[in-house]
Amino acid sequence: MRFLSPIFLCAFGLLALSSLPALAGTVEYTDLRGRWVSTNCPDPQPPALAPRDSESKADAINRAEKEKLLFAEQLRAQMACLSQEAQRDIEAIGLLITQSAQAQINQIQANWAALAATARAPATE
Repeated sequence: MRFLSPIFLCAFGLLALSSLPALAGTVEYTDLRGRWVSTNCPDPQPPALAPRDSESKADAINRAEKEKLLFAEQLRAQMACLSQEAQRDIEAIGLLITQSAQAQINQIQANWAALAATARAPATE
């Protein structure tokens, strides 16, 4: 096995890291607790409370009910968005870990090869 130059290894590492997918959400980690937060799925605005007295006009009540149904649809869309964003981030993190581990393995192998080549080289005096 031939020794790879440090410049080549650095260039390869940067190339590998640049091919990683970007994360959409953010991970917050404090006090040994972590949580993932979406950055692409905003919260929908809840509708105003519907009038519920006997003096309320039917069209106002109907409009309020339509707004509630629209809000429910927006919540379903937000949940689907969260699920998709989280799945993409899970895949990206898995790829990041795999590529990072492989880069470390490659570095260990290169270090071992360099050590083995040095051990085989004839001593010069």
